[in-house]
Amino acid sequence: MNTTTANSPPTPKLILSCLLALGLCAAASATTPDGDYNVVGQGNKSCGWVVSALNESPDRPVNSSSVKIWLAGYLTAANRWHTSVADLAAGTDLDGLILWIKNRCNEKPLANLASVTEELIFELDHRSAKK
Repeated sequence: MNTTTANSPPTPKLILSCLLALGLCAAASATTPDGDYNVVGQGNKSCGWVVSALNESPDRPVNSSSVKIWLAGYLTAANRWHTSVADLAAGTDLDGLILWIKNRCNEKPLANLASVTEELIFELDHRSAKK
């Protein structure tokens, strides 16, 4: 029988669980008063880079895939935290979303992927509200 006492050191699993819980709490309110937040990964890349990455040759699609994966993750998070609809992109697929991003990035080459993706989320949200 495994028993612990009040003087037992915390287990690594308990420490990890506590850190994860603290991190989730911090992430819930981790924006500035203006709504700015830290963007991680490909979201920091400029639209110029995104368009170039999406135009890569099919035999070397590393950057193109990383944009698609980042967008899919961002959209999944938006679906998770969105309160009124479970699938913001219902009725379209990842290729359609990527084309929307590429077109918007062509219009705004100095913007970053995260800001253009936010525009896409607002567009999808507006479209879902009309249904």
